[in-house]
Amino acid sequence: MGKEMPVLSVLMVTYNREQYIDTALKSVLRQKTSFPFEIIICEDCSTDGTLAICEKYAMAYPDIIRLLVNEKNLGYQRNNLKCLSAARGKYIAVCDPDDYWICKDKLQIQYDIMEKNPQYSLCFHRVLNYYENDGSKSLSNGTERKGTYTQLDLSKKNFIANVSCFFRNNYFELPEGIEQVVSVDYVFSMLSASKGDLYYIPKVMALYRKSESSIFVGKDRSKALLMSLNVRKFIINLFPENKEVVDNLKMASAAILYNLWKLHKSENETQKADEVWRELASEYPVWIQQRLISSESIAIKPLLKAQVFRLLSLIRKQLSKFYPLPIIR
Repeated sequence: MGKEMPVLSVLMVTYNREQYIDTALKSVLRQKTSFPFEIIICEDCSTDGTLAICEKYAMAYPDIIRLLVNEKNLGYQRNNLKCLSAARGKYIAVCDPDDYWICKDKLQIQYDIMEKNPQYSLCFHRVLNYYENDGSKSLSNGTERKGTYTQLDLSKKNFIANVSCFFRNNYFELPEGIEQVVSVDYVFSMLSASKGDLYYIPKVMALYRKSESSIFVGKDRSKALLMSLNVRKFIINLFPENKEVVDNLKMASAAILYNLWKLHKSENETQKADEVWRELASEYPVWIQQRLISSESIAIKPLLKAQVFRLLSLIRKQLSKFYPLPIIR
């Protein structure tokens, strides 16, 4: 397989993931495809046993795995861009080392869709979310139903899990300053969506691990919110001529600021809360007005419905702990 030019490049950016990466690599290597693919591992000077595991796999699968070892630690975003630039395939898929694919035909399914539909710039699928801190699980994209989505849809919220992405290589130019963006996944998806439609596959084909080591799940929630805010501000500057997309991104940014304000209030960080509110009021006054109108119009029935929904969600969360994780051998 590896002696041929790969049709697909699987990107795996890693740092200190010795307890997970073995499963991730096995899940990629067991993929059944009609085309050759490569796995590019960008190892960022791990201080645990990650590099040794990567070297073992690279020696066992020299025709498939390309192991790139950094001389010094680059950090996630720069390492990610390095991995992307090394891709030789017509298509790119992503598997972070703490996630894994649970469907052996995942790549073939996505490849067939993209080959038959040149209007699609990216396809993605449903994933199983695993919350490692309490063992609960959930399914992504609970509200996504239709097959085709646009950049306008994606600008409202980021509904694409990185582990599910399958997109065309060299389809867009990387914008200046992207190496400063901590979370580039949403940027890549929005850039892809500017070139073509997005296709959603409702089949669950991967596990997305949400652990305490992840900033989006860990204790520093304020930092995670600021990351989400900054990536949207960066994307806004990429598409200044697209008013609808910019408006959606601004509304999402306002909602993030509001959640950050609530977080600081709940932690009695009055000065930080006041600073966030001033930014919210000065940059997004329309959002505040809409929020106030929405709050005043809340009726008893919708409130009761929301309470029932929260109760059912809590029950579902507890029951999900008994659902076994897919095993990769």
